[in-house]
Amino acid sequence: RHPNPIEMKRLFSPEVNYCLHLCGAFAGNALLGNYDELLSSIGKQIECFSRMQLNVIGRKEKEGYTLRSPSSSIKEIIVQTKDVDSMQLYYSLKNKVSDNVNLVTLFDISGGRGIYEPIKEEMFLFDDQYFGIAGGINLDNCQLVVEDILKYDFLERDFWIDMESGIRNEKDRFSTERCYEVCN
Repeated sequence: RHPNPIEMKRLFSPEVNYCLHLCGAFAGNALLGNYDELLSSIGKQIECFSRMQLNVIGRKEKEGYTLRSPSSSIKEIIVQTKDVDSMQLYYSLKNKVSDNVNLVTLFDISGGRGIYEPIKEEMFLFDDQYFGIAGGINLDNCQLVVEDILKYDFLERDFWIDMESGIRNEKDRFSTERCYEVCN
């Protein structure tokens, strides 16, 4: 879950679209455009990432928020949201993000608890053409989640599914075997 720089270098492949996940103080500092602590922690390994996810559920819009990429390699910032109320922070950030960064939302109805809850139509009442869905999605319910998303006739948008916890093995480690099972 938290690889050190040596493991990151070993895992790095230019063909893989890595995402840096920030939560807690790191996410709060990112909202302020302050990456000093993050960069002192991982250094040049930041260049391994092309996307960054901010787990900021529960945070409210605040003066001083400005969003920029901590590295020229990061072209997309994902803001985790839970409901229509948390979308307010996301929309306020859309006006404060630097021009060279694509800002997208990841709906996680469970709020980071890894519990699947049925998809609600209100999640799609926004204007973005690309979004993610998370929350307790795993090998057993992945097909159901996709069908739930596709049942909304008005939805003609690209989306991705975040299954980070749902594709771990018995030792709580990322499992490429489970990824292949999902895709087959």
